[in-house]
Amino acid sequence: MRVSETAALKNHDASLREPQVQVEDAPSPMTQALIELEETSGSALIATLEDMGMALSGRFKDLQQADLKERLEQRQQALLRMVQRMQEQADGIPTQLTQPHSGSSLGQQLLGVAVLLLAEKPNSKRRKALSEKLAELMSEQGWEISLFGMLELGQVSKGALAQINRLFQQAMDEEVTSLAEWFQRIMNWPDRRQRLKVLLRMMAFELSACVVGSQQQRLAGVLVRLRRLLVFLGLEQECLRIESACEMASGTLLPFLIEMTNESWLFDEWLAPRLAQRAASVRLYNRLLQHLDALFSLMPEACFNDEDQREQILAVLRGMKGDRAIT
Repeated sequence: MRVSETAALKNHDASLREPQVQVEDAPSPMTQALIELEETSGSALIATLEDMGMALSGRFKDLQQADLKERLEQRQQALLRMVQRMQEQADGIPTQLTQPHSGSSLGQQLLGVAVLLLAEKPNSKRRKALSEKLAELMSEQGWEISLFGMLELGQVSKGALAQINRLFQQAMDEEVTSLAEWFQRIMNWPDRRQRLKVLLRMMAFELSACVVGSQQQRLAGVLVRLRRLLVFLGLEQECLRIESACEMASGTLLPFLIEMTNESWLFDEWLAPRLAQRAASVRLYNRLLQHLDALFSLMPEACFNDEDQREQILAVLRGMKGDRAIT
């Protein structure tokens, strides 16, 4: 995974803030979809991409020879850098998240101690004590999912966190999983965009903290694919509108878009029968072609494998629909 690809994703986050559809009065459904996409580029995701850029910058030491103490120290410093960036953002960190109390979650305790540690002067006795406390908390199993789950989801059940954590472990261990396969894994999640952000932040932290070699490259590849999936999830409302207009089963268009972009090269012989399965009549078939043309014209670049894929897909769609208008 090249640094240039990471930079391109960062530039895409900036581009989402620019108006892409001009609207006079009430926003159109497509504009609403683009607003949804803009929401995916909030502070949590920007922090994720910054962490990923750090991970891919080549500034890691080879940790294979490092002892456990050094690795733990590096993870603590990565956590403190992340918390400091959160403090520097316009909204900062909500006060209620940094004031541990009886019954506080592990994530809230970690965040509170990290904030106190950053406020202490270097070499003070209190700083040393806080550092030791933070190290103790970070030795607890599952602290990552507790912290990032709290930051993205607030109060969340242990079952939901366990579900996210299982996918994280899969991402750490397996070789290559396609975007379509990742979508299948999360398609039935409630609040799946927010939960996906938890997964992204956990991966970004691992990249910025300690993973090396082939695992670093593999995890970076997964992070880029899941970033694309997050952008696709921002199209859900527009997909629901098109499904209604084309009398399609609810929830079927978004996975179809992902399936289309999962093809390295789209052919009308591949596309035509799949469209026919989703359209109940010739009229609805033609209508769906028109809507797909409009949708693929406006989808962000991050949805595509490369610069040419959008144009290739549009060429196939326009070749199939010809000059027919929506009816």
